[in-house]
Amino acid sequence: PYARRVDAPRGGERPATKETVEHTILRVAKKNRGVATPAEVALEGNYTTDEAKEYLDKLVSKGVAEVRVKKSGVLVYVLPDFLDEDRESEFEL
Repeated sequence: PYARRVDAPRGGERPATKETVEHTILRVAKKNRGVATPAEVALEGNYTTDEAKEYLDKLVSKGVAEVRVKKSGVLVYVLPDFLDEDRESEFEL
């Protein structure tokens, strides 16, 4: 249910594909040096924030992502594989 893709166009053209929610999350996290929010993922992938949050939560349950609190009090999702060490100081301990 999370691998939404666009149907192939008519007329024998190559099918246009839409990236999966997971791929959008990974792209956003890499671009943001390890951090993603539901709003960023929704905007980048044309998903609802509820869809983005649901999938981010699934990645947390799989151990791929973590929920962290920034010193500003904002909750964000961190993907440690992409996290720059210099960003560690942004989070509560």
